[in-house]
Amino acid sequence: MIDGEIFLGNMRWPDVVAAAAAKPVLILPVGAIEQHGPHLPLDTDSAMVSWLACTAARQAGCALVAPTLNYGVSLNHIAFPGTATMRNETLCAVLADLGESLLGHAFKAIVFLNGNGGNNVAVASAAAELRRRTAKTVANIYVAALIEEAFSVMESGIIWHADESETSMMLAIAPERVHMAKAVREMPKPIPLYEFKEATLTKAMVDLGIPATERVTKSGTIGDATMATVDKGRPVVEEQLKTLTKILKTLAAA
Repeated sequence: MIDGEIFLGNMRWPDVVAAAAAKPVLILPVGAIEQHGPHLPLDTDSAMVSWLACTAARQAGCALVAPTLNYGVSLNHIAFPGTATMRNETLCAVLADLGESLLGHAFKAIVFLNGNGGNNVAVASAAAELRRRTAKTVANIYVAALIEEAFSVMESGIIWHADESETSMMLAIAPERVHMAKAVREMPKPIPLYEFKEATLTKAMVDLGIPATERVTKSGTIGDATMATVDKGRPVVEEQLKTLTKILKTLAAA
């Protein structure tokens, strides 16, 4: 998946200028190491955003992919063993510094491709800071925002964490890493003015922050992972891929 034609980490430094001239957009995937219920691995967000970045870059033909930043802001999951987290200000500083250094090497645009909702505040702040520093094109994309229609295949009514949707997506891209025999159904305890859907992270009328996971679930699953199937996951990742590929081509041509 991470071949030398698109993956920055596999290149030698003399190759980078020529590669950037042909593929002027650089994707920096941002993931997380955090609990994903009893059936999904801790690096689920990192694995999915890495797959999306590499597959879209290959299809678009105009982008390179930097090594994934595998750690993010996962404070809401910190009660669960294995979760690792940064503070918002730490992630913001890391991304702004990485972006500034990478944009200094012939790339015309950088895409922060964010695979974890807990990172949203920090990634947006880093993008704003990097635009100020460099006056170059800095795109901030949250992967769930790439999906408008495909979530309609889900049946449980919850689209949140280690649930039907996220499990289905992992089944579509890395089925060998999903332990469906351990998947559970656990609907979250209600919180006033809060809805457990991805749109809450991007379009909420009232921003209450992300609730601590242990307040709403014991298993770490928020939703019904037992309803997940590869046939539900495939159209979701295909819509993400189609939309991101189009965005990359637009950025390269701008």
